[in-house]
Amino acid sequence: LVLHATRWLVPHTTVLLVPHATFRLVPHLTHWLVLHATLRLVPHLTHWLVSQTMFRLVLHTALQLVLHTALQLVLHTTLWLVSYATLRLVSYAMLQLVSYAMLWLVSYATLRLVSYATLQLVSHTMLRLVSHPKCWLVLRVTFSLVPRMTLLLMLHATCWLVLHTTFLLALHLTLPLVPHTRPSLAMT
Repeated sequence: LVLHATRWLVPHTTVLLVPHATFRLVPHLTHWLVLHATLRLVPHLTHWLVSQTMFRLVLHTALQLVLHTALQLVLHTTLWLVSYATLRLVSYAMLQLVSYAMLWLVSYATLRLVSYATLQLVSHTMLRLVSHPKCWLVLRVTFSLVPRMTLLLMLHATCWLVLHTTFLLALHLTLPLVPHTRPSLAMT
């Protein structure tokens, strides 16, 4: 009986238990595995995604900020340098131009004014002198004395030049003939 029951019971029980256990266990195991995998994987995936996203975002933001700041700094510095150099150059050129123009205008105006005033003064003085009655006497005496004085001065200058040239020439020619005396060691 035991053997017969065992032979009969084991296959029937196995046939009944295996599908029943399979239909009971597979959903539970699948549910448990899916839930366990989800509970394990979701935090890891979330952490990985958040860390990767944050790393990418922070790196991209920092890179954009650094590049934007550097570009703005370079642009502002270049613009400031160019504008400062242009302003200095233009102001220096304008200052030089204005100073030269003012100097030329002042000097030209002063020269014209002085020359005009001098010419007016000389012409007015000469006109007053010429129109004076005693001026004719002074002019006559002057024009009569000027040739004589000029002739006397020319004769005096010629005589002085001839005498000095002769003296220097004679001194130059006779100086090598005079023996030079050197002081002896006993005298020194």
